[in-house]
Amino acid sequence: MPSYLYKAAGVSGRISQGSMDAANVDDLELRLERLGLILIQCRDASKTPTSRLPWKKNSPVNRSELILFCFHMEQLSRAGVSLLSGLEALAKNMDNPRFREILTSIGEDMQGGKQLSQAMQAHSSVFDPVFINLIQMGERTGKLPDVLKELGETLRWEDELAAQTKKAVLYPIFLGVVVFTLVFFLMIYLVPQLTQLIESMGQTLPGYTIALIWLSDFMVEWWWLVMSVPIGLTIVVQSMVRTNERARLMLDTVTLRLWLVGPILEKLILARFTNAFGLMYKSGITVLECLEVGERLAGNRKIGNAIKQAREQVSQGGAITDSFRNSALLPPLVLSMLEAGEKSGNLGLALHNVSQYFNRNVRETIEKLQTILEPVLTLIIAVILVWVIVSVFGPIYDTISNLQY
Repeated sequence: MPSYLYKAAGVSGRISQGSMDAANVDDLELRLERLGLILIQCRDASKTPTSRLPWKKNSPVNRSELILFCFHMEQLSRAGVSLLSGLEALAKNMDNPRFREILTSIGEDMQGGKQLSQAMQAHSSVFDPVFINLIQMGERTGKLPDVLKELGETLRWEDELAAQTKKAVLYPIFLGVVVFTLVFFLMIYLVPQLTQLIESMGQTLPGYTIALIWLSDFMVEWWWLVMSVPIGLTIVVQSMVRTNERARLMLDTVTLRLWLVGPILEKLILARFTNAFGLMYKSGITVLECLEVGERLAGNRKIGNAIKQAREQVSQGGAITDSFRNSALLPPLVLSMLEAGEKSGNLGLALHNVSQYFNRNVRETIEKLQTILEPVLTLIIAVILVWVIVSVFGPIYDTISNLQY
């Protein structure tokens, strides 16, 4: 089916642009009318340069929009409104053009006889496997409103996890960039100006002053190397990761071992995995299916391989807790919680408690990290400044003192 670039006007007169699949122009016009839009002009997207395609400028579907989708569909389902009518109403009020077109496409697939979960599978970049599997299970059991409510709550929780991840990763990076920029400025601009004055005094310089001058001269002469090496390494690593599975596994392993940041990222991944596992398990999805989806959701080869190992042991008849223990995926305290839940028949509740445990642990660790990093980085900056001041003004002070005598 061809894709068309269109310009259309809403009821309020607001102009919107986007791209949409349609059999022909008449079909495109009908599809836009379902969204409450009047077609103004259109053209075949295949005849338009890729750089000019409007979807390149469309923002991706974010969690807040998925949360709105779950809430809207849950409320309408409980009120007895059909899913198709709910999708059409939500699409008309959606600001994001891409999500609006996705919802329209899902509605059209449902008109063609597909279920909601089947229609979502064509948009896996927006709806992840957990989302689709839970919707499918809700359709089978007739508890779709309850599933949509749980999905909305889970998405809100994941949004908090994402914010914590950014907090854990970006804060140290920001402070590190500040320290690097300060050192770079001192060595490239300030120290060279003072070095001429120090060397003109003709006296024997202490070791720390010689070290400062050497570092400054190196950075002045090789500043391009200092700047290009990190960029070059990043490009090489990304290229290797895309083409080599062993390189990806090695990078993911190293990431989890990074000082301070690595343990936080590992706990965040495990929190999301156990939460998704618990959600799917409570909805009636088999343990093996839960583990298979969790393996794809991990986003880290090392953790994904550990989940795969656990899944293989479960498929051979092993207990869930023993399989996790053998894969060395979860800490002993968490394994004890899972074992108690497995023996009592409340594995879903145990998995929920485990995800909350990881979530709380991450929050506490991030707070401690910030408490430690602020004074440590402040101390590093202070040490650098003291080194520069003593190295520059120490010889000057010695010279002035000798002149007085």
